[in-house]
Amino acid sequence: MIQYQEAIDLLDQNIKTLKIEKTSIFEGINRVIAEDIFASQNYPSFSKSAMDGYALGSENQKSYEVIGEIAAGDHKDFLLQKNQCVRIFTGARVPESCKQVIRQEYVNANNNYIEVHTKDNLNIIKEGVDLKLGDLVISKNTKLKPQDLSILASFGITDIKTYQKPKVGIIATGSELVSPNQTPNIGQIRNSNSILVSSILKSRGFDCIDYGIINDNEENIIKALKKALNDNDLVITTGGVSVGDYDLIPKILVNQSLDKVFHGVALQPGKPVCFFKGEKEIFFGLPGNPVASFVNTYLFVLPALNQLMGLNVKQKCLKAPISQAQSFKTQTRLKLIPAKLLVDGTLKLINMHGSAHLHCLCEANVLVKIPQEGGDFKQGYKLEYIQLEIL
Repeated sequence: MIQYQEAIDLLDQNIKTLKIEKTSIFEGINRVIAEDIFASQNYPSFSKSAMDGYALGSENQKSYEVIGEIAAGDHKDFLLQKNQCVRIFTGARVPESCKQVIRQEYVNANNNYIEVHTKDNLNIIKEGVDLKLGDLVISKNTKLKPQDLSILASFGITDIKTYQKPKVGIIATGSELVSPNQTPNIGQIRNSNSILVSSILKSRGFDCIDYGIINDNEENIIKALKKALNDNDLVITTGGVSVGDYDLIPKILVNQSLDKVFHGVALQPGKPVCFFKGEKEIFFGLPGNPVASFVNTYLFVLPALNQLMGLNVKQKCLKAPISQAQSFKTQTRLKLIPAKLLVDGTLKLINMHGSAHLHCLCEANVLVKIPQEGGDFKQGYKLEYIQLEIL
């Protein structure tokens, strides 16, 4: 059994980024870009009106003659004299001779003249105010958000270099499992881990293949694992990784010529987690208990997938005060407790009855680290936590 930080270090050492490929921006959401993008022009590329109103030839006149109109998309230009203006609309290019755009509510219009009755701001969005030619727009190794794709489109960039998106296979093991749509017999339970793990990964933009439930039969597990490892960049199983007679996964992986990176981390919950690696294969075996699978998915699987797709997200050391006094015994493992970070900035620890207590996860948005030495912590004592949403 190794310590948590040692396991994280081993992940960093053993996960290599996938190859680079060309991707359309229309398929670019949640992909990690493999190149720096620089502005090919000023943005915006011309000065434009921020309001519906009038483009004025000077700022100090009370009366102006209206000599034309410019709508968004027009190529018109006017050489405005001091006492002249043109009707203009939001987003339209302003003439170079324009000194100010006054909004339409601030004037009285009469035939081809306007009278200004209220002072106004400049109301011109200047060329290049957002980005100048040559500015860095998006940095390499950025996970692309909708707004990133929008700025790429505005520069006419429709194809980009990204790291390949990892393909993930998920297998649930255990003769006690039945599908969620089945009624379990006595001694059986419905498989909730597959949807738990796949939903976490899908929420981060990863594609998952569900290989169903495999009973505790060595031949069946070998067959399913071979197919999943051949089809995917990373494979996850739930169940079968502890030390019982029916926990077959670690032995099977060794027999399939995969190298054990680690098996057993000093965590509660999630101690039996294992990480195996082949020439191209990456495998994580998660415990069958739902809370343990949840914790291991966030602590190990997501960081591994992020690293595969070129995204290096490091956990930040965050601390917050607890909302109620808590007492914990000395222990040999790092204890992680689901908790809710409240709007007032305090941590509400959620009562957990064990690794199978699935309901405790529904309210959680962080995992609180309980020091191995334990202690009596008063209300307001600051504990370290892991923020789930950023992993």
